[in-house]
Amino acid sequence: MLTETMRPSQGEWGLRIRRPWAVRILRGVLRRVARRTRLMIWRAPLNDLGPAWPEGCAFLRVAGTASAVDHDLAQEAMCAAGESTNLVDPRFAHGDEFFGWLIDGRVVSFGWVMYQDRKLGPIQLAEATGRAFLYNFHTLEEYRGRRLYPSLLLAMRHVLGLERVTEFVIDVDVCNIASARGIEKGGFALAAQVAFTTLFARWRCLCRRTVLERTASSLFRTV
Repeated sequence: MLTETMRPSQGEWGLRIRRPWAVRILRGVLRRVARRTRLMIWRAPLNDLGPAWPEGCAFLRVAGTASAVDHDLAQEAMCAAGESTNLVDPRFAHGDEFFGWLIDGRVVSFGWVMYQDRKLGPIQLAEATGRAFLYNFHTLEEYRGRRLYPSLLLAMRHVLGLERVTEFVIDVDVCNIASARGIEKGGFALAAQVAFTTLFARWRCLCRRTVLERTASSLFRTV
């Protein structure tokens, strides 16, 4: 017995073609209305052993009282990373510091550290004596794969550890697997996770906070 294969009508084909566009448009609208963020929070103690600098690299540390030349290096590094250079002066005024690796006078990998007012969406991390918050790390694409990121984390833990910083806290989006690997290689252990939703790119609502290490609850206080 012969059976006839049913084929979609022209109208049905049109619906099938248009549907992916409709789904993408709907998803785009929903992302503008509500965006979910999930972050991993890592901790590490000071690094007693002075790490070896990567070959060909010079260590850079810039604070608010540094020279104009060093400030320019921080500005150039942020610009090369696609970040706004307008962030630099307010960060230094806040007491934040800039660390990086220099190769031939150019910052090829960098990160920032702050000691107060670290916020993750609706959560403000608790300040404590000896606690530092690391953030906004970047390595130029052509210098990736050289372990500059974990080496910088180790160097910062050592240098700041000599100045009585005993606990280092850093956060990363759960989707940023490459950065998480670098953080782990830098001697950090996963301590907690937070998830929150941003409504209309303005209001942030806490969804979940998970403590993964017994003493990590000391990191949190709700704003």
